[in-house]
This record gives sequence, structure tokens and C-alpha cells, in this order.
Amino acid sequence: MKNKLWLLALATIAIGSISLTTMGCLAKEYKVDYCGQKAAFEGAKDSYAAGTDVKLKYGMIASDTDYYFFVDGKRAKVDYQNGFFIISFQMPEHDIKVYYHKVNTMTARRQIMDTKTKAPANGFKSITMAEAQELFKTKGDYVIVDVRRAEEFADGHIPDAINIANESISTEKPAQLPKLDQTIYVYCRSGNRSKQAARKLSALGYTRIIEFGGIMDWRGEIVK
Repeated sequence: MKNKLWLLALATIAIGSISLTTMGCLAKEYKVDYCGQKAAFEGAKDSYAAGTDVKLKYGMIASDTDYYFFVDGKRAKVDYQNGFFIISFQMPEHDIKVYYHKVNTMTARRQIMDTKTKAPANGFKSITMAEAQELFKTKGDYVIVDVRRAEEFADGHIPDAINIANESISTEKPAQLPKLDQTIYVYCRSGNRSKQAARKLSALGYTRIIEFGGIMDWRGEIVK
């Protein structure tokens, strides 16, 4: 009887040891490298136990910026709650990196616009009226030039456009266009005079000339 009790006690101790060992494995903590950005995550810890459901809060949010969060080399699941981005993940059984990347959307739009509108060095660039209207949705350092005659301009023109008649462009730079590297959009009635004017402006040294056709294809507001 004593031998049976002794064996039972040994078995109990052995099972307990296995359980503690197993629990120890599950409870092992692994490190998180925030790539120098730890301060941006509210309540972030240097390590978590494997299997832990982790939720990090990020509140340094700017309205003109896109944010991308990465956990263990992959895009993280992100929710937005009460002014915070909530980054959720389950801690794996190895050390990981957690970090974010942000892109200023205004800067990105300006870069895209610059790429689309930079005229070739040896002349001017032509785009469609629809493309021009899309670009005009973002304010920028550009000028819209209507090269029709003054009476045509007065009868109705694209908002914010200035009038420099094609016939007036010769060997002198127009006073209304002092900067040779400014982005200049040129249009007329049908697209014929705008090409003539764009060619002449390019010959005068202007490097960012974009010709976009005639007002007859404009689908936006017309002002007088």
C-alpha cells in the first residue's frame, strides 16, 4: 500500500512538473523592437508573452497624412477609435519589429502633379481637358492662360484664368508670366491657338508649358 502511495505521489509530482514546464513555455516573453518609435505607441511594452493579444494605441494623427503600420514585417490590422489608431496582433513565439510609416498626402499630390505637368525640355506637353480639370482640383503654383482674344475671354472663361491673346505673344516675355519655370496651362477655343501659343512660349524659354485644348470641351464652371 505504501509503495502504491509512493508511486502515486511521484506521478503527481511528475505531472505537475510537466504542467509547470508547459506553462513556462507558453508564458515565455519575446522582445519587440519599435525601431526607435516606441514613444509614439501608448502603453507599449518591450516584450510580450507568446500568444498574447496585443493592442497598441497611436494618437499622433495629422489630417493630411496617411499612416501605415507594420508588425513582424507585414501590414498590421488597424482600427480607429476615439482619436486613436488601434494596432492589434497576437504575439508570436519570436522577437518582432513594430513600426509605422507615414506619407504626407499634400506632398505626394504635389509630386504627382509635378510629374504629370513638367513639360519636355524641347517643347510643351499636351494633356486632355479631363486631365486638366482633375489637376485643377488641387491648388498649386500654376497659372491658367486663356489665349483667345479679349472679347472672347470677356464672354466667358475658366475660373482663375488670365488672358494673354495668342496674337500678342511674340519675341518678348509676357509681363503676366515673369517666371520661366512656372507651370503654365494654356487653352483657347478649340485647341488650335493654344498649341501655337504653347510653342511660342516654349521658344521664349518657358519650361513648363501644358496645352490642354479648347474651352468648348470644358465641363466645369464658366465665369465672366
